[in-house]
Amino acid sequence: MKFALLFISFLILGCDTTRVFEENMPITEGVWNVAEAVSFAVEIKETEKAKNIYFNLRNNLNYKYSNLYVLSELTLPNGKTEKDTLEFILCDRSGKWLGTTSGGLVTHQIMFQRKVQFPKAGNYSFMFMQVMRDEDLKGIKEIGLRIENVE
Repeated sequence: MKFALLFISFLILGCDTTRVFEENMPITEGVWNVAEAVSFAVEIKETEKAKNIYFNLRNNLNYKYSNLYVLSELTLPNGKTEKDTLEFILCDRSGKWLGTTSGGLVTHQIMFQRKVQFPKAGNYSFMFMQVMRDEDLKGIKEIGLRIENVE
């Protein structure tokens, strides 16, 4: 009986009611090559609510930079594309990671678009490529995307 109550409580408290999409992709051997695009196919069903869009990143403690430059490309359902270069700040000036550190990994969830109104329902594609100085960027374990409804 106690287990059932605990399980039900976990389900109620653990529900993420704002999430529209979230997926994380592992980076092979923790090395993100400059030619390696990470893509996410997202179906947007409703366009009434504004959405926040986050870049998820998991790096190890050996990542040698305090930031990450990424080329972002969004393909809309009509085939049009929007490109942008994004800079994500990962450390403060003293070198302390801004994300959550656990077990040798740092997890970041960085909002890069706030209160977005998708123009129409349909299939969207998000693509990210690293554009740092290193062709093989070491220490990157996962790249992800999260889209949530604004409450």
